[in-house]
Amino acid sequence: MSSGITGAKPELEEVEIDEKRTREPDVLVNKDLLNDAYREENREHEMGIWEAVKSYPLACLWAFTMCFTIIMESFDMFLNGNFVALPAFQKKYGVYVAGSGWTIPTRWQSALFQSGQCGAFIGVFLAGPITNRLGYRWTTILALILMNATIFISFFSDSLTVLVIGQAFEGVPWGFFIANAPAYA
Repeated sequence: MSSGITGAKPELEEVEIDEKRTREPDVLVNKDLLNDAYREENREHEMGIWEAVKSYPLACLWAFTMCFTIIMESFDMFLNGNFVALPAFQKKYGVYVAGSGWTIPTRWQSALFQSGQCGAFIGVFLAGPITNRLGYRWTTILALILMNATIFISFFSDSLTVLVIGQAFEGVPWGFFIANAPAYA
């Protein structure tokens, strides 16, 4: 089968190449550097926990610090669920039931328990493209800023509807933490 092109191949135009953008990293070109990197990576994987902490204390401190975002996320999710049992919360947001006193309707309890997790589900899916674009550091900083901003919705809520919306919005940065903290640490 013929492509229909005949004659001599056209010559390629000379294009000015930016050396900084097209140059491969030295480690990929230099075999000695590549072997050294491979050897050191294997040595690090063979280290015990205490040896790694002694060798890389700042890296371990950073990993430990980043894991606090996951602790914060878990604490926040479980803490918010416990508010339903507090008498002050029941009186402010609940309805009065004769014989039982103030209570939060079950549909609102379900909404309060699940809205943050639904927001986290969305946040996990958003974390990938945002992390790819901004990097782990700036995505984590963005999530911390968003968390501070969305907490105000829950803090100043005057109805269960606003509280549920606040929980859903808080879930988005929780999703960022869930996706990024283990990989970044």
